[in-house]
Amino acid sequence: MIELIKSFLNDLATTRDGVSFDPIRVGGMLTGVVFLGLATYHVVVLHQPFDALNFGSGAAALFAGMGAGIGLKRNDEPDA
Repeated sequence: MIELIKSFLNDLATTRDGVSFDPIRVGGMLTGVVFLGLATYHVVVLHQPFDALNFGSGAAALFAGMGAGIGLKRNDEPDA
């Protein structure tokens, strides 16, 4: 089961060759983890109310930026 998870995460973070890490994908995933961590921190530790509208718009902006970065990279590296 651990090998399946490692393989899945490797496929998410690498280019088509499965070896070279894609900085846009890795950066997007790290930003997403930090985004979720900070939201959890504000709710659990600081006891602030969860604002789903602001959280959703921030998540949408994150995914749109990551998708745009990957799409623009395709022009420079068609086989990536």
